[in-house]
Amino acid sequence: MIATNHREGYAYAKDLKGRMPKNPAEAAHRNQTHGGQLVIPVYTSDGHTVIGEFVLD
Repeated sequence: MIATNHREGYAYAKDLKGRMPKNPAEAAHRNQTHGGQLVIPVYTSDGHTVIGEFVLD
């Protein structure tokens, strides 16, 4: 997968399926910071080092 910074990496399938906000405050924060988009961390092959993010509309 290609992150928004054009780096290639990996994401967890559970993250790609989407996550519902845990509460109204989290939903409001997501809408304010990312326009309602889901932002997924992109990792190196070790699965721990975050190298970017992928945005789902």
